[in-house]
Amino acid sequence: VPNFPNFFKVMWQVIVVTYLVLIIGGCTYHVVITPPDVLTESTTQLPLSVQVELQKVGEGAGSTGAVPVIIDKQSVKQTLIANLKKRKTFREVVEGSSDAKLSVTVTYHVFPTGWGRGYSITVEGLLVSKEGLQLGRYIGQDSVDGSAFSPTVEMNRIMNNAMEDLFKKIEESRETILVLLHRPLQPEMTKPAVKETIVIDIHQIPDFKSTPQPNDLAIIIGIENYQSL
Repeated sequence: VPNFPNFFKVMWQVIVVTYLVLIIGGCTYHVVITPPDVLTESTTQLPLSVQVELQKVGEGAGSTGAVPVIIDKQSVKQTLIANLKKRKTFREVVEGSSDAKLSVTVTYHVFPTGWGRGYSITVEGLLVSKEGLQLGRYIGQDSVDGSAFSPTVEMNRIMNNAMEDLFKKIEESRETILVLLHRPLQPEMTKPAVKETIVIDIHQIPDFKSTPQPNDLAIIIGIENYQSL
């Protein structure tokens, strides 16, 4: 008959030793970020092309994770560009010359929560015009009070949420950005040209047909005693 108290004691010792080996041995979690399958499309797109520059991805000061976490920088940039294209915050995301540049810095923190760990991510973006005019600084954030052993799922979820939060902050400043750039708030509408008719003989009624314009108004004035005039 097995001695259950001794069995649990041995298992507890194994868990503790394994945990210490992970810490002392310098075990590190490498997290690769991937874009979500679905992202809500913006309804207030900025009529600008933008170039994305990822400045830094790093762990913030005061992070207290027992096992170091490293987020792959290249995967963050790829996900950032993919999400920005899906969201359609800007008219176009380009690699070269553009109307504006979005410089992004990503900072993450790991902190203990009971038996597990929590994670927080801040995505900060600086939007500058091609002339060097600062259009705004925006911050997207998200966090999770997690307890899972692997940070991959939590990091991916809150990273994508923080990016979307950043995009929303930019969209909310759409009018301010366009005013700074001296751009019209609404697309300019050009009216169709109306053919000019020259009347030579007043007894011949010309054809005054023109292209229909749904927003035009007409005022009709009637004279009650017209025939007696």
